[in-house]
Amino acid sequence: MDIKRNPVIDYMRCLGMALIIFAHISPPLVLFQLRTFDVPMMAFISGMAFYCAEKQKVKFTSYALSRVKRLVYPVWAFQLLFFLALFIVKPAPLYPLVSLQTIISSAALSGFGFFWIIKIFILLSVLSPLYFRASEYLSGVSLTIVVLISLLTASILPALQPHGDNISTDMINYLITEMIIPSLTYGAMFISGVKWLTMQRSERMFCFITFTATTLGFIVYREVVHGTFPYPQDDKYPPGFYFISYAIPMTCLVYHFLYRFTDKEQSAPEIIRFISSNTLWIYLWHIPVVTYFSMSQSNMHFILKYLIALSCGLLLTRIQHQIIQKILYTFRHHRGVSAFIRQTFTG
Repeated sequence: MDIKRNPVIDYMRCLGMALIIFAHISPPLVLFQLRTFDVPMMAFISGMAFYCAEKQKVKFTSYALSRVKRLVYPVWAFQLLFFLALFIVKPAPLYPLVSLQTIISSAALSGFGFFWIIKIFILLSVLSPLYFRASEYLSGVSLTIVVLISLLTASILPALQPHGDNISTDMINYLITEMIIPSLTYGAMFISGVKWLTMQRSERMFCFITFTATTLGFIVYREVVHGTFPYPQDDKYPPGFYFISYAIPMTCLVYHFLYRFTDKEQSAPEIIRFISSNTLWIYLWHIPVVTYFSMSQSNMHFILKYLIALSCGLLLTRIQHQIIQKILYTFRHHRGVSAFIRQTFTG
């Protein structure tokens, strides 16, 4: 099998994207909570892909800059098209989004609720060479212990945040909630993904059992002490111990299932490889659809909303891909232009 194209990664990335879109169509509570491991699993997949692509050999600065461009340029391009279309068409449910504050905050990857995930993957991309270096010195068992310590540390940090209404306090709190905690929690998923393919079966089982036990232990603690069932989603902002502790065994189960039933010697079907290679733009193109459903307070059945959002994301990305291929052919003799177009409008 070509380690540069692992079909299990393709299937996992497709599932992760499908679950993320599913979360945005207001599914029933139980299903909404069950799929809460989607973004952490995507961080795990990024770690696996980083290892498979042998990107650990690249220079830190050039790789980090390349990944930031690869994530930010498409988002800014999408936002330009999105807000321009809203300004021209003026659709009633969505037009309130056309404000200077929303446009600026969206460009800063905050906006109206969909762009925070880009900041997470920018952070992981910048730190990915460091995560890899750390993983080289850890066995599978010691990695599990380090991940556990990282999650416990992240759960303590919110209690240490300073209080006050001044710039320095705001900067410290921003650093903790937006940088340090995600680098510990989503970073724990990323470094687990980097190490996963070289871990022994016993080491993987140790990881699975450890975090299944911590998840169940947390549930029992909350039920006994507080009399409430803890939902993983409630521990997502900022990402906490329970949120990631739940995501790890769920990701392990997904990997085990797909690994067992995937032919590792054959590439995934073309549609799976297309989705896996274009998850960013599929994600971006689903945003107008689910935003319309939300702002229009649609009573459409959640399954129908999901099928529409998923289909629109896939179809628009496919159309875009065909258009971009023609544009790239036109500019085939202009390397700088074609590289920028490819970097911005593919992937």
